[in-house]
Amino acid sequence: MNKKLYLAMSRRRVSSPQTTQQLWDAIRITSYQRQIPDITRISRYMSRIHGVNEDEVRRQLSYCVRDGLIRLVKRLGYKGKKIGVEQESYRLPKPKMLPRDDHDWYCFECHSGGDVICCTSCHRVFHLACIEKEELPEDDVKNKFLCNVCKNCEGTEENFKIKRVQLNRLLTFTCARLKEKLPATIMDRMVPSNASYISDRTSSVASHQRRASGTTTDSNIKWVSDEADAAWRIRNLVYSPMDLNIMEKKALKNKYRSLEQFRADAQTIVHNVVIYHGDGTKSRLKRDAPWVHSPLADMARQMLRDCNYDVQEIKQCRDCYRMSNEKLERHWFCQPCRPPHQLVYAKQKSFPYWPAKVIKIDGDKYDVRFFGGHHQRAIIEKAFIRQISVNIHTLQVKKTSSWNKACEELKRHQTLLEEMRRATNDFTKFESSEDEDVEEEDDSEEEEISKVEKENGDDDDEEEEEEEEEEEEEQEEPEDQDHRLAVDVTAAKEEEDSAESAQSAESVPVPSPPIVAGQEPVVEPPKKRGRKRKHKENIESEKTLEEDETISSTSVKRKLKRDGTVQEDTTVTSSSCEEPINRSFATQTNKKASVVPTTLSKEIAKAVKDALEKQRREFDEEKAEMEEERAKAVANAVRSLEQDLARMQTEHSEVIADLEDKHRATISEVKKKQWCYNCELEAIYHCCWNTAYCSIDCQQTHWQKEHKKVCRRKR
Repeated sequence: MNKKLYLAMSRRRVSSPQTTQQLWDAIRITSYQRQIPDITRISRYMSRIHGVNEDEVRRQLSYCVRDGLIRLVKRLGYKGKKIGVEQESYRLPKPKMLPRDDHDWYCFECHSGGDVICCTSCHRVFHLACIEKEELPEDDVKNKFLCNVCKNCEGTEENFKIKRVQLNRLLTFTCARLKEKLPATIMDRMVPSNASYISDRTSSVASHQRRASGTTTDSNIKWVSDEADAAWRIRNLVYSPMDLNIMEKKALKNKYRSLEQFRADAQTIVHNVVIYHGDGTKSRLKRDAPWVHSPLADMARQMLRDCNYDVQEIKQCRDCYRMSNEKLERHWFCQPCRPPHQLVYAKQKSFPYWPAKVIKIDGDKYDVRFFGGHHQRAIIEKAFIRQISVNIHTLQVKKTSSWNKACEELKRHQTLLEEMRRATNDFTKFESSEDEDVEEEDDSEEEEISKVEKENGDDDDEEEEEEEEEEEEEQEEPEDQDHRLAVDVTAAKEEEDSAESAQSAESVPVPSPPIVAGQEPVVEPPKKRGRKRKHKENIESEKTLEEDETISSTSVKRKLKRDGTVQEDTTVTSSSCEEPINRSFATQTNKKASVVPTTLSKEIAKAVKDALEKQRREFDEEKAEMEEERAKAVANAVRSLEQDLARMQTEHSEVIADLEDKHRATISEVKKKQWCYNCELEAIYHCCWNTAYCSIDCQQTHWQKEHKKVCRRKR
């Protein structure tokens, strides 16, 4: 072995994890029986339950003690003949007996201990025999080795670019599919109980069956669920806990950046299952022992195969995978993918040509998915593929109801495909937009952090703005009283002449843009309180505007005091072209919003009522149309089924009639023939009134046997 490779390897653990758990069971059950778990009692248990000899048990115990998974305790005896004699016993490990480091204890490929090489980027370790020579670096293997899993996770696929949110949404569907193959809790195991639950007769029968089958394990044990000490077992054997629930939570939190990360977690589940439950129903204590796969390990490997299949499906077409799992609508299969699939007519054995989508082309093999029915998948030879533009009459297809349904789906798909082609400029626009989304995805977290910082800064600015606004409102309270007087006078005048007041209110000229923001008392609420976030530059401009409005309102108040007539008060609310008067009027109505024209409110209420009535009528019409379409669809389906049923009944009756005719003809032919009395074949030699033979041999045999006594033929 190369010296550099030898220095890069480390022996982390030697013991087998499945054997370790069996020894833990032996120690625990022996302790429950109030006995010292020494080598004799442990060997007796292992021989009775698992069929392991004492030498192998001693060797495995030494491995476990070396790895720190079992404690070797030496004490002086204090009972009977053992008083003062040093005794060796084995105990379970303490909670903090094994400190955790940066790497796993078992090979990620073969799931066993020994001399391993540690990955510099993750917790995985590998045997030298489990690694390809190309994967090892040329120099400094200990500090530069990167496992194949990390290389796949760090590598980027140029042909597959997808946003992280979309990727994790697809992976949630994958997790739901994988849960059908593997239980949600994979760390439940069965351990032998310390009590016998089988009668003597059943025990003797079971022991006789074991001797007949050649097994040496004792089945006089009830296997119970191990839940009490599962936590410390998992902590001492499984380095990185992982199950499908954890994977689903990661997908819901958008933590997966690539498909290889998801595949790596699925491989970790298989690794943990094999370590914790063993790769077989029997413990592999010897290297040459037969290997029997356990059911849970088989289930985990099947889950990994399904995971790899789903990952390949996502890589081939993410839209097909998403729509086949969502199925948001009835015609989900008609929705076009990006990029669209090739459309062909494919023919399976014993089936006619059928419209289908081409999912993948591998040499002369076409992986297609058919329209109509359950949208089955199939791999078709190239010789049985026809272009979608071919004339249907050349395919010689019988147009059944299933064929018509498939053609309807094909036409709907082609219509949607044409709409997408026009919308995406011949299927080129959405590809560039996806690339931009992928490039912007990496900066999303930094943008969120900057947004949070900006919001914190804006909150401080908003508090300062609210304090300044409260001070300004306290200063403007005396002026508001005078504004109320002007509003009361205006209201009295409007009661006398409502028409003129409405015209005057509508003829108020529109001032400059800053003033318009404060002159809409009916539509917008007062903007002094609860104002949204603004920049500091806008705050100064608003202060200047409010000072101008205060000055204008003060000038109007002084003019009212000097003149002292109601007529001049009414001119304040009339349609005047003086700018200060217009501004003070806007401030009055914006602050209190007490003057609302009656006719305008009625028109608004009427318009709202008409709009609601129109929406209700449109909704009722759409609902009626949907119900009508649904009734038509149901009626068409029922009519089609009735036609199919009638056709099948007619065909059935015709077949039955043909069978009856053939049966009667066959019986008639049989009755018209003569049959050999001896062997019951068709006869050609007639003897007497009811006796005939097929050959001379049959005639002689039957003659010597019985016929010469009863033959009625005249001699």
